[in-house]
Amino acid sequence: VSPTIRNSTGTPAPVAALEQIGAKDLTATVGEDFGQIVRVRAKDTAGKPVAGVPVEFRIVGETGARFPDKADHVTVRTGADGTATAPRINAGDKAGSFTVRATAVGRKVPASEVGATVKAKPAPAPKADALARTSDAKLTAKAGTAFAEGAVEVKATYKGKIAAGAAVTATMVTDDPKHPVENDKGPYFAGTEDKGAGKEKQVRSLTLKTGADGLLKLPEIRTDQHAGTFLLRLTTADGAVLTVELTVTP
Repeated sequence: VSPTIRNSTGTPAPVAALEQIGAKDLTATVGEDFGQIVRVRAKDTAGKPVAGVPVEFRIVGETGARFPDKADHVTVRTGADGTATAPRINAGDKAGSFTVRATAVGRKVPASEVGATVKAKPAPAPKADALARTSDAKLTAKAGTAFAEGAVEVKATYKGKIAAGAAVTATMVTDDPKHPVENDKGPYFAGTEDKGAGKEKQVRSLTLKTGADGLLKLPEIRTDQHAGTFLLRLTTADGAVLTVELTVTP
């Protein structure tokens, strides 16, 4: 049974048209309420608003979207300004599209329609709560050269299972154990050429995603003129932290 919302009483004047004055289209995500409002105005032949007109709003199409109380249609009488506003619509549990059709009950007036789209919920971001190197080989390179290609490869897992598509941030950091920050010297990731300065741009922090097998091989790591032991810190949003030592010899 559809609820009826009455804004006025009495016999309404002849209605010539239902004018769409609300949203032109509706969009929401599965399970959420539509933020847009469906509203129409009843007008007579002179274009003036007509009060007291019963307007039926009906959801048309294969959809789980509903008005309050799980109704697929409601009737609302126009107010003094000739407008009738449909109650807010819940998108339901099914992605797809449908139409909200407004008709003047008992009157031969063209219906007013608004299209609506229900979008599927975005897939949750892949998680990774552990990172581990796939090799325990020491990482060493001379100053002014580069580490072996693919020298740093890690495997990401979540609750012990492969974490495919997980975001991992790799940063060259200082050796302060309490407050490591991005380093401004030492190893760096091969970057694009800085045309303005006429030299290569040194990138020391980047975020990449693991493959379908949960593996991530970092791009080439190059060295500047500084020698010593440097730290590469890999982290995920889910708390995984892996620190890798990089040794640069003179």
